[in-house]
This record gives sequence, structure tokens and C-alpha cells, in this order.
Amino acid sequence: MKTISPYVRILAVTIAIVLSSSLVFAQDEGSTSYGKGFRKEQNGWIYLHIEGAAKNRGEQMGYLMAREIDGYFKLLKASIESRQSGYDWKAYRE
Repeated sequence: MKTISPYVRILAVTIAIVLSSSLVFAQDEGSTSYGKGFRKEQNGWIYLHIEGAAKNRGEQMGYLMAREIDGYFKLLKASIESRQSGYDWKAYRE
């Protein structure tokens, strides 16, 4: 019985990885994927699809919406610091 060369096996695995990754990231131009979730921007709207267990959905949303979450925290920080509450941003983050 003939054995398959290790080089052929490596080539086959490499081709399988390239093909599978191209299928995962082939949602649309301008879209981003993470796990089973994806984000697509169209006409000024952000479409977000997440699925799986609660932990997976949280990871997907955090990754896919990181830019917006960061922007929200910057806005919240500016709003809190502009008030005369006597507390700074660090007090709210602890």
C-alpha cells in the first residue's frame, strides 16, 4: 500500500484552511466576523448578528461593537466630568 507524502498532506490541510476561512469571512464587503456573529454596515445602519450561548454572544458583541462601546465610554466620561458632582471618572469606574 502506498503512503501519502507529508508534503501532500500539508498542502491538503493548507488548502482546506484557506477555503474554510474564505467561507467564514465572505459575508459582504464592509462586514466583520467573529465566531458565529457578524457585523455589516449599510446605509448608515449597523446590522449585528450574534448567536450561541450567552458567553459567546457577549464576546461577539464586545468584539464587533468595540468601536461604539469605546465611543460611548468617552462620551459618558466627558458628561460625568462636566457635572459638578464632586466625583471624577475614576470613582465611577471602581
